[in-house]
Amino acid sequence: MFEQTTHLPEETRLSRHVLLIVIALMISGVALLAFSSTVQWRLIGAMCDGISIGFFAASKLAVWKA
Repeated sequence: MFEQTTHLPEETRLSRHVLLIVIALMISGVALLAFSSTVQWRLIGAMCDGISIGFFAASKLAVWKA
């Protein structure tokens, strides 16, 4: 994915890299919620999911307002 974005403008490349990081954060949060046995890890997973959902909502709102 990173090699495919080298010909794109800088803003598009940066937004794709940030999107990949947010998706990885969401997947790791879901995995922590599903497979962890302690409350602390589940809280970290919920926090990761909350951050990534908030990031998605903020980006959609920014596009809608633009």
